Amino acid sequence: MTQYSKDLAAGGLFVIVGLLFVVWSAFSLRMGTPDRMGPGFFPIVVGSLLCALGIAVATLAFLRHRKQPAENTADEPWPWRPLLMIGLSPLAFAFTIERLGLIAAALLTLLVALSATKEIGNLKRLAIAAGFTAFCVLVFKYGLGVPFDLTWFS
Repeated sequence: MTQYSKDLAAGGLFVIVGLLFVVWSAFSLRMGTPDRMGPGFFPIVVGSLLCALGIAVATLAFLRHRKQPAENTADEPWPWRPLLMIGLSPLAFAFTIERLGLIAAALLTLLVALSATKEIGNLKRLAIAAGFTAFCVLVFKYGLGVPFDLTWFS
C-alpha cells in the first residue's frame, strides 16, 4: 500500500466518520445556540472539523501524488490490526463506562487502542494507559465535574 493510498484512505475514513457524527447528532440531538449549547452542538462541530480534516488530507495526498511520479513499491497488506483496535476502543468505552466506572473503562479503552501497534511493549503500554487514565479522572471527574462513577462499586 503506497503512501498516496494510505492518505486517501485516511482522508476518506475521516470524512465518513465525521459525516456519521454530524448526521446522527443533527437528527437525534438538540443543537441549541452558541450561547446555550445543546447536546448536539459539540458532536456536530467536531464531526464537521473531522470532515474538513479528511478533505484536507485527501486533497494534499492528491496534489502530492500529481507532482511525484508513481511509486514502484510492492503492495503492503492492509493494516487490519490498527483499524480494528482503534475502531473497537470507543466501543469498549461506551459499553463499560456505566458498568465498570471511569477508571476501568478508560484503562480498558486505552489498552485496546494501544494494542493496535506491536512496537510498544506491555509494560510501556500499561504505563501509558495508567497515566492517561489518571489524566482523564483529573480532567473529567474533578476538573469538569462530569458525573461518572470512578469504579463499579462506588
